[in-house]
Amino acid sequence: MSGLTIHPTTGVIYSFGSDGTNDMYEVNATTGAFSLLHTGLNLDNGGTGTTFTSDGTIYVAARAELWTVNITTGAPTLIGAMTYTGFPTFTESSQTIGSMTTRPSDGVVFGILKDGGNSGTLQPTFLVTVNLATAEITNVGQHSELMDGLAFVPTSALP
Repeated sequence: MSGLTIHPTTGVIYSFGSDGTNDMYEVNATTGAFSLLHTGLNLDNGGTGTTFTSDGTIYVAARAELWTVNITTGAPTLIGAMTYTGFPTFTESSQTIGSMTTRPSDGVVFGILKDGGNSGTLQPTFLVTVNLATAEITNVGQHSELMDGLAFVPTSALP
């Protein structure tokens, strides 16, 4: 499984199969059980980076493309192929968004971009912003550590 994300109003957790099945699941937050919702979404590599926006739209970064998925019907809609702005030369032939999250205060979507890894060596990761209208990925900065997860914690959840 990859790409856990929480619906902003219902609190339901969703995930996608990253094993080539391209299935969408609902996750029970109490038991951890995964319930299959939709199959065969044709998203390359499942939903690696996923996030909801405040209006309840789920966005999925699947390999080199950005999609929305209708959570009721499972119908995917392609936004476009990702383009990359402000990066040094990539060392690998494929980049992926390993995680995405939406900042609640202004709706800006951040992600963790992995510079491939096809060579079998660990490659750099970058904090990025994701333009949901154009699929443009903009470099904010390179991490000194390899990163994978990213989330905003609602202030209501803080002590």
